[in-house]
Amino acid sequence: MPIYEYSCDTCGDDFEKLVSFSASDQMPKCPKCNGDHVHKKISLFSSGVLGSSAGASYAGGNCGTSSFG
Repeated sequence: MPIYEYSCDTCGDDFEKLVSFSASDQMPKCPKCNGDHVHKKISLFSSGVLGSSAGASYAGGNCGTSSFG
């Protein structure tokens, strides 16, 4: 099940919710104010590890090039 990020238009709270694929089109209620005016946020995917020198050569890397000798 994916985790979706939401934002409440009523109180401004941002929250995450684990949602099944079959229920992904249904908007949850805000856990802070119980409001119905919630929208799904656009999330960015990241595959790197911050602070890792091993992944540094891959961050924004060029396709078709290699950093190995």
